Amino acid sequence: MHETFISFYLAGGRVHIKADAVRGIGEPPFVRFLIAEDGKSMVMEPYSRKVFASMRVPPTMYKKTGQRARMEIKCAPFCRYLAAYLGWDESSTYRVPGRILPQQRFVLFDLTSAYSIHGTAEEVQ
Repeated sequence: MHETFISFYLAGGRVHIKADAVRGIGEPPFVRFLIAEDGKSMVMEPYSRKVFASMRVPPTMYKKTGQRARMEIKCAPFCRYLAAYLGWDESSTYRVPGRILPQQRFVLFDLTSAYSIHGTAEEVQ
């Protein structure tokens, strides 16, 4: 089990996912997010095809190395949904800690531990 995080840049409709999180679930071509009904947790799991709820992983992402290696997804509807569902300020950026569970092939994010961060995407990496 390894620690990671995901960042939601709500104003820009962008999601940043650390590369180690995507590598840790098997380097899939797509990922999808599932939010628990109680809104306390979210799972990122590998997915094999493009559907409404999945997001493509850029092939170049697997070539990135280092602590700052990440994947950016532009998904304003998903960001707006999360902000409304969780009561987040849409002009803010939130970081959510998570745990990579490679044996189960998913990443578990604790939405109750989300915290606001400030600055541009490059400043908060």
